Amino acid sequence: MVSLPDGSASPTPSPPLVTHSGRTHHAVQAAQGKAAALAVISSPRARVDGVSVIPGQPQRRIAEWYMCRDSTCTQRRNALTVTGNGFADAHVVDLPPHTSTWSLEPAGPDHFAVA
Repeated sequence: MVSLPDGSASPTPSPPLVTHSGRTHHAVQAAQGKAAALAVISSPRARVDGVSVIPGQPQRRIAEWYMCRDSTCTQRRNALTVTGNGFADAHVVDLPPHTSTWSLEPAGPDHFAVA
């Protein structure tokens, strides 16, 4: 599950932290993932592939973005934007590579399920 930026939902538990050379591996991966996701959504080549809204809460939205990494678009880079205020601002999440559209579904009054 993905938590909304306002913190109203409990996020999915994080994997245990593993330290390497004095740095936290999970924190480094998260920073790299966010940078990659920001690169996707800010690219003029990026496309929106899916959107979902929480019923009765139209300001709570999620959008899946992708960018083709090759000319046939068989390799994609994916990202999510999640908002609680109609995209006035949003939380950006990196997604692992996927060959088709991710499923974005409301999973309660303040969070989404991504599969």
